[in-house]
Formats: sequence, C-alpha cells, structure tokens
Amino acid sequence: MFRFWEKYSVSNVRVTSGCQLSCGFCDLWKKEPEISELSRLITTGTYYDVYPRTRWVNLYGGDPFMYDDLRFILSFYQSEGVKVRLWTNGVVSLNAVAEVADVVAEVQVYIPSVCEEDYGLVTGHGSIQEVRDAIRMFKSEKVAIGIHCPVSDSNIGDLPDIHDFAYDLEVPLVFHRGKVSLLNKEQKRLLSRYRRVKGVGVRVDDSLNNHSCKALPTINTHFLACLWDDLVFRCRNQNLI
Repeated sequence: MFRFWEKYSVSNVRVTSGCQLSCGFCDLWKKEPEISELSRLITTGTYYDVYPRTRWVNLYGGDPFMYDDLRFILSFYQSEGVKVRLWTNGVVSLNAVAEVADVVAEVQVYIPSVCEEDYGLVTGHGSIQEVRDAIRMFKSEKVAIGIHCPVSDSNIGDLPDIHDFAYDLEVPLVFHRGKVSLLNKEQKRLLSRYRRVKGVGVRVDDSLNNHSCKALPTINTHFLACLWDDLVFRCRNQNLI
C-alpha cells in the first residue's frame, strides 16, 4: 500500500508489450512483442541512467509475466529498496505466482467480466477461474492485491457481479472509464453509485499510449491526480471512515 507522500515518488516502467490475451479492443497481441532492455541495464549498472530513482515502480506491459527475467528485475528493485506494483491480467500459472510473490509489494489484476463465457469473448484466452486461483495464491502469500475493471457500455450491466467477485475474495476494486466514454447518463449514474460502496473506487482517466495495455487506467492520473480520492478509498478499506 502506498503511503501518501510516496505517491510523489513513482516511476512507470513497461517491460514488454507481449500479452497472454488477445482482447478485441487491443492490437498489441497482433504485433511482434517489444521487449525492454531492463535486464541489460541492471546487469551493466546503467539502470539509473535511464530511469529515475523512486520509492515505487509501476511495472506493466502487455503483461509483465511475459518477460522472461521478471524475477531478476523484481529482485533488483527489492535490493534497491524500491517497491513494485505489478499490473497483470492474472492469467498465469500458480508456479509463476509463487516465483515472484516474495519480491513484489502489490499486484493489480485486470478483470473485464466474471462470467466465464463473456470473459473468453473479451480476452480470447484464459479463464476467470485461472484469474481467481492466481488472486487466491497471491493472497495466501501475503501480497497486497487489487482488481481493476475498465468500464464500457458492453460490461456496465456486469458491475454488480464483478463487485461480488471482488467482495467474496476480500480484494479492493477500482472501476475506471475514459473521459470520452460511450456510457449514457443513466449508465454513468449507475457507475457513480459505486463511489459510496465500501472497498470500491471509481476513476475517470485517459487512455495510455498505443504501446501499453489498453485495459490499464492512466497510471499517472491514478497515482498523482487522484491523491485525495485514493486516500479516501484506502481509508474506507481500513474502516477508517
């Protein structure tokens, strides 16, 4: 979990554009994966020539689990006293979870739907059961974990089920939508009601660039422009307000 002042010391690092999924709204999976040179930078001692020194790193893709040296770079961050929030779709083996659980501080899992059929239609691969098992594994390893869901007119009716999914797993949930959205007024009102639900946050953000997973919220907005909203969300999760 972020301390309030640590939100000013965060860097965003994309490790790969490769992904296990083939979501219809994204074209990353149609291209040859772009792989970062993080391992080389770390090995040659030149990492901080490229990236700033920060207290936290958002590690994202594609999906970081597609990066072969994931544990190596996570171990580097840990040795430097840097905490990592890892953004993933959660379609990973339990062995892969166990391999990184001791070197990652927090995990955010993308979930577009919790209906098995709809999940497959959106993502093209994997299953919601795989994601559920991965979340449970991270929790059993005492890794802080959350779920985030990009909201559109196609899944707005699934929000109650997605909330129940997160509630049953006892995991915080963030719904986020783009500033330019196809949601009508009634759908926006439905989404806004979740601002009053314990354990749920609601964000409005821009899309990331074409080289990033389209399911991600705007990371800079999520961490820097929404400080107060995020603080309230965290306090609610801890029964402080």
